[in-house]
Amino acid sequence: MADRKKTLRITGTMAAMAAAVGAFLLLSRRGAAETPPGDSSLFGLVTDAATGLPLPGVMVRLGSLTRTTGSDGRYLFPSVAPGSYPVSFQMAGYQTREGEMITILEGVNELNIQMQAVAVKGTLAGVVTDAATGAPLSGVKVTLGTAVAFTTNWGSYLFLDIPPGSYPISFEKTGYGRQDL
Repeated sequence: MADRKKTLRITGTMAAMAAAVGAFLLLSRRGAAETPPGDSSLFGLVTDAATGLPLPGVMVRLGSLTRTTGSDGRYLFPSVAPGSYPVSFQMAGYQTREGEMITILEGVNELNIQMQAVAVKGTLAGVVTDAATGAPLSGVKVTLGTAVAFTTNWGSYLFLDIPPGSYPISFEKTGYGRQDL
């Protein structure tokens, strides 16, 4: 008896289902953000480099176009001409990414970016007064870590560009002694 090869023939409902699965796979491969011929789109996700969490509110510039990332950290430029564009990403508290060029090809393009958080410097201001009278005290030496300031005639002091962190602070004036906080 000769070996006969067995073949599987798909008929009826199975054939229709196989065609539907094939069409689904084709749509999945092409993507949901389909663009017309000769046109392009750019989309992506912007995340924090340290945590990997999405960053909402990032301003994304592509040439002269501007978008802002949504609450999920995503952005979309739905219809742009293919070509080379400067691209930038900007958000308070993060290092701005600019001066980069991207080439947009015909069709759907993706650019995911991680942004590096930067230390935001702070300011400390206050007024020193006499505890008994409430009158402002001038000439009080205010020490914040290693930085020193003296109060004005109105008792006010100001420290600018303070790096993030914890600092000891002290107040000192002849006749009043020293107070550490």
